[in-house]
Amino acid sequence: MKLGDLPIGAIVQHSEAKYLGKPIQWEVVAKKHTGYPTNSVTLQTKQIITAKAMDAQEPKNSNSNRRSYGNNNTTVANLPQWLNSNQKNWYAAQHGADQAPDSKSVVSYNPYASEAGFLTNFAKQFVDAILPTTLTTVIPDTDGGGTVKETLKIFLPSRTEVGLGDERSGSPEGSKWEKYTNDTSRKKTDTPESKQQAESGGTADGYWWLRTPNSSSASYVRYVNSDGTLYYSNARSGNYGVAPALNLSSNLSVSKVGDVYEVEFNQPPSINTSEPDNKGEQTKPFSVSYNVTDAEGDKTS
Repeated sequence: MKLGDLPIGAIVQHSEAKYLGKPIQWEVVAKKHTGYPTNSVTLQTKQIITAKAMDAQEPKNSNSNRRSYGNNNTTVANLPQWLNSNQKNWYAAQHGADQAPDSKSVVSYNPYASEAGFLTNFAKQFVDAILPTTLTTVIPDTDGGGTVKETLKIFLPSRTEVGLGDERSGSPEGSKWEKYTNDTSRKKTDTPESKQQAESGGTADGYWWLRTPNSSSASYVRYVNSDGTLYYSNARSGNYGVAPALNLSSNLSVSKVGDVYEVEFNQPPSINTSEPDNKGEQTKPFSVSYNVTDAEGDKTS
């Protein structure tokens, strides 16, 4: 069976794509989505897998809100950088006033600058299989407004993609995923591991970040409330959840294991020929016409 054969809502995992020691369970939220890589399937974590601030306070920023509450321009924020890093020391300043989320003095809960990048938890074959996705993201008015294109492997959904409307009229951040049809469909729970990881008072409790800023603010970022509705909070709030998404090829093989589908890599290629198995006695060199196909679309030679 292929990943692209699964219905919206199916649960997918890979035994070597883990976080906090457990394989991540991903939910099929869209298929062959407009603007995403050709013939891809969009997966988002079924649950909130951790609680982290979007961005730390920036004591050197000339904007007073960002000095106190963090930067809501999510294209330069800490959290997307952490999500897309396969390095132990993942943090690198994205601008002159940037600040690492390294202490409770700059994020309200759960500092994570010393935690290895998110992609360090995945096997190389899984990371290599993730399709870079070009996204549209709103830029806050403070930074000139408009939208920007960015290409990421791991990304947070926009308010448009989860069916909560556009941040700016006429400037959608992509288009709505098939999964999200109402408030109930947007409700998520925290994994037990996320609750255990969070410090006292720092659990997400069903709130999860979007990549969309509250565009009229310099520090507020949109999130999905525990009841599935839209709201916003300061970027430095460390008790909000992370439910990231990615795209994989529809051609990847999967097999059902209990209630979930396990992604399988490196399935053997198929060799096909229309010629008979028995070509009779041959006294001279001969050739056989054949073709090779690979279930995952890998190059063969």
